[in-house]
Amino acid sequence: MFKKLITAGMLVACAQALTATAAVGAALEEIHVTAIRGTKDARESVSAVSIVSRESLAQSQPAIITDALKGAPGVFVQQTTPGQGTAIIRGLKGSEILHLVDGMRLNNALFRNAPNQYLALIDPWIIERSDIVRGPLSSIYGSDAMGGVVHLISSRPSFTGEQWNTQSRFRVAYDSSTLGQTFNAAVASGRDGFATGASFSYQSFDDVRAADRQVQAPSGYRARAASAFTVLTDKQDRLWDLSVQFLEQPATPRYDELVPGFGQTQPASQQFLFMPNSRLFVHGSHKSAGYGRWLDALEIHLGWQQMRDG
Repeated sequence: MFKKLITAGMLVACAQALTATAAVGAALEEIHVTAIRGTKDARESVSAVSIVSRESLAQSQPAIITDALKGAPGVFVQQTTPGQGTAIIRGLKGSEILHLVDGMRLNNALFRNAPNQYLALIDPWIIERSDIVRGPLSSIYGSDAMGGVVHLISSRPSFTGEQWNTQSRFRVAYDSSTLGQTFNAAVASGRDGFATGASFSYQSFDDVRAADRQVQAPSGYRARAASAFTVLTDKQDRLWDLSVQFLEQPATPRYDELVPGFGQTQPASQQFLFMPNSRLFVHGSHKSAGYGRWLDALEIHLGWQQMRDG
């Protein structure tokens, strides 16, 4: 079954620019949050906000992005099967939580209320940070933000100077309990005002091996992902950003359906696979400022998303 979400566009005009404030005699780092449609210091937000930083993401070595959300204040992560995870905020989950990727909705009309696998369709290795707002924000984002907002923001390397520079990264992770292997390679190149890059990931997990050395089969799965971006900024600080994201899990077993439990003597299903699970996302945005007294800033987003839910 195909699920398609086409976001026609979003035009945001800010009548008053938001500026960062600093303590007297000291420059404080601005912290961006999702509690408003814009940026603001987290300490000035009226909503309860948790921020999962780049350092936390790197330390957690997540197999899926919800692994990095574990331990965040006010967030409980439910996982029915490997390769799937759902964030629960204020007792709400699924379609009752708004999920954003670079400001665009991951939620769509067929987004299930129950725990689902959709957050696992985002490559955790391309995420710069995650903003988590705990509590309702329906007045800003609509009725699907009853429990809160999970906003995932992609990494965007920046370059200075007229000379071309290149950054590259190669990561390898191994999980002994599943014989899991993760490979990620990323490269970015650019100079002042221009940056482009790409990332490729592959994951392979075998069946989970419990502490008593029993094998929980079938629980292994595979995943592959690719992404690319191009960012252009001119001397008037006008920014254009174009990106593409893709992730696929060819066949992921739903373990709870394949083993007896909760009073059952037989499995609920002989075979239950999410096959295939995939997400393709194309996003373009433009940001600019300095339009005079009637319009301080302009921000435009165009996005297209296709999800396959086997």
